[in-house]
Amino acid sequence: MSLEGDCYVNLQKYSDALASYDKAIKISDNNALYTPLFMLKKATVLREQKDYAAELKVLKAIKADYPEYSRAYNLDIDKYIARAEYQASEK
Repeated sequence: MSLEGDCYVNLQKYSDALASYDKAIKISDNNALYTPLFMLKKATVLREQKDYAAELKVLKAIKADYPEYSRAYNLDIDKYIARAEYQASEK
């Protein structure tokens, strides 16, 4: 499902991509390795759509539910959250 979402992104079919990523998130069943990756992909699409509030919600969920993911992959999730907060407040 994640790969399907990636294909939709390449075709700029963002609504379809989001649906595929949502399915991937559901299927991955809170797997600590895959679920946050799929969530990051979803957040990226939401950012492309300029839906910063939804992007922020996904990023905060990653931070809250999968804190070890950021550490394991040296991902500064707080930087992305701060950016999304700023842009969400600008709208």
